[in-house]
Amino acid sequence: ESRMESPVASDPRASVKKMIPSDSPTNRMITSVREATAPIPSPKVLIGSPTFNKDMELRKKYEALISKGNSHPENLAANLYELRKLILVEGLPPETEEEQTKFDTEGTLRGRIWKILLRVPNLDANKYISLVEKGSSQYYQKIRNDTFRTFPTNKNFQKRVPEDRLIRLLNAFVHSTAQSNSKLNYVQGMNVVCAPFLYVMPELDAFWTFTHFVKTCCPLYFNTGIEGAFAGLDLFEEILKIADPELSVHLDSKNMKAEVIGMPAVLSFSGCTPPLEELLRLWDFLFAFGIHINIVCVVAQIVLIRDDLLATEHPSKVLSGRTFPSLDANLIISVTVQLVRQLPEATYQRLVMHPTHSKKPRKYNTLPKNFKMDL
Repeated sequence: ESRMESPVASDPRASVKKMIPSDSPTNRMITSVREATAPIPSPKVLIGSPTFNKDMELRKKYEALISKGNSHPENLAANLYELRKLILVEGLPPETEEEQTKFDTEGTLRGRIWKILLRVPNLDANKYISLVEKGSSQYYQKIRNDTFRTFPTNKNFQKRVPEDRLIRLLNAFVHSTAQSNSKLNYVQGMNVVCAPFLYVMPELDAFWTFTHFVKTCCPLYFNTGIEGAFAGLDLFEEILKIADPELSVHLDSKNMKAEVIGMPAVLSFSGCTPPLEELLRLWDFLFAFGIHINIVCVVAQIVLIRDDLLATEHPSKVLSGRTFPSLDANLIISVTVQLVRQLPEATYQRLVMHPTHSKKPRKYNTLPKNFKMDL
């Protein structure tokens, strides 16, 4: 699957008028988005039911895109555009029962899609085995202090991902960075970033996908000074001022700084907030359009509870880095898409570059030019 290459996109945002008029800040947009993304309650999905058939048709669309992309490399750019569009508009289908039982040997559709979007190279089993055989790394105790706290209340995760598997992968990662003289290190909380990969794909695939993700998409988040995360916090403050000036002023007046509010969500790419199932959907979006957009997703989560925050003189009782509202991926993505279109060019370019400090933005995974999502 990893043969699919990503296209070079032009200006990632559509030109749209401001969504937050001065006479009606944010609430109008939030209301319309909530109405458009409200889930429709449904009974348990049964084989042959309309919902089951719809999920299977959606799965076939993804399989067709993957097959076409691998068979016709001359059409890869168009196929990747269609893949991202499908993720944004329809999302991924639920796992099948077969995927739930064979995820650690055969993987899942989501795992395959992630490898494609992240452009993971060939998987080297012998290399991974050699790293595992090195045993405990210099960060072994730090890793052990974190791994037992990884999604502790999620029964599905605890069943699917034994702690020793997560420990083994993270130790191998540390050994791999030492061999390459990398500036990357084990950073507290890295377990939460690694864990979803193990949840949706076999261990070998998870190791190389996680390693590729860290080294190519966000290396500055995981060096000694976590520079990328601190740059992300600066962007968080800047983007919140643009998205909701009133809320920004209110939080600032209560000494609710970015480090207090946003560090866990920024450093973990929203992985610190349950439920895991919604995090996976959010990561589908981030891997499709760029991990840098997580900063806007964090702003969107704050904006969505603006009324509660503005109504209190003690917003820290409503919100802290450890008490974000439960994730609602569809709602967050819908608000994020609108906020991204609103950003000034200079701000957006810093946003794209901040995880890597690349001289040029990673254009292949930004929001496509003039892409409009009907809400």
